[in-house]
Amino acid sequence: MIDFQRLSVVRADYGGGWAAFTVSILIIGMLTGVIGDVAAHFGCTVGLKDSVTALSFVALGTSIPGLSVVTVNLIHLTTL
Repeated sequence: MIDFQRLSVVRADYGGGWAAFTVSILIIGMLTGVIGDVAAHFGCTVGLKDSVTALSFVALGTSIPGLSVVTVNLIHLTTL
């Protein structure tokens, strides 16, 4: 298993920030590949077309961050 936390710890001043930028882009690319494979296997298991699976994962990817922000705000407001 790749330890992304150790891999991504690159000082921002190395190479004028280009080292940190390059590592970030590589990690984003690897995670995109993993998520794409998981989505393809999920769609195949459930019996969905690739286009439907892709749209579903894009919808989840854009909805879940907003849902988490709203949830955290509600928890914070109820504890005041």
